[in-house]
Amino acid sequence: MDNKVEALLAISDKANEHFKYLLFYTPQEEKLIFQRLRDVLEMTSELTERIERISDDFINKKTLLTCLSNELQSFIYDLDANDLDRMIFITRYADQLRVVIKDLELEGD
Repeated sequence: MDNKVEALLAISDKANEHFKYLLFYTPQEEKLIFQRLRDVLEMTSELTERIERISDDFINKKTLLTCLSNELQSFIYDLDANDLDRMIFITRYADQLRVVIKDLELEGD
């Protein structure tokens, strides 16, 4: 399978898994469901757009991890100082994506 397709599928699967976790396993009183779902969707969307712009020849784990790091920095930079909970939440999500990327078996790596 093409490296880019494999990476995008893995990231999409992780996002879907995270949605399910938020909706079904997080205690209702602790949820900020809409905001967190929106954050996961926005981060995943921006990351996949960034990956899609990269030439297939340059897709490897290092490139994907760099994209993830840049996207996380950009996302956090746009948050307000009062959004510490969102910063922590999205950083945890990015860490889960990092693990998914490191576990990918890409051609040429």
